[in-house]
Amino acid sequence: MEQQAIQPILETLWWVIPDKLAGVRKPTAEELAELQAAGVGAIVSVLDDSSNLDLYQQIQIPYRWLPTKGGTPPSQKQVQELQNFVDSQNLLGHAVAVHCTNGKRRTGTLLAAYLIAGGLSYPDAMQMIHRANSDLDLRETQILFLQTLAGVR
Repeated sequence: MEQQAIQPILETLWWVIPDKLAGVRKPTAEELAELQAAGVGAIVSVLDDSSNLDLYQQIQIPYRWLPTKGGTPPSQKQVQELQNFVDSQNLLGHAVAVHCTNGKRRTGTLLAAYLIAGGLSYPDAMQMIHRANSDLDLRETQILFLQTLAGVR
């Protein structure tokens, strides 16, 4: 079997709110310096395992772990935790990058939830997310969560 080439990290970085909030795939140790050079000053991992957390601690980058099982939505508490973390990091001048494995499902769901919790409608939040990353592939359960959060359902 042929191994799929990993896309360079900066090609997978997508800004939802320029210089404040982005999505990205899971970075390797070598790629963290590239992310920092691109303006990322804090990380949120939504992986359901704790991989990379030691790395973030080692390089002393502010981080939060909001574990979410693949294909599922975050909890409302996790959305609130993201809002608090992003707000506090942005006040310090740090842009925040959220990642799961590929930066498409869990990441996109949490970023859309952040926008909705901040007052955007479901259609506006989804338009903003898809404009930033047209490769998103949310599961039905994630879409239903976002619609419920927005009061559509």
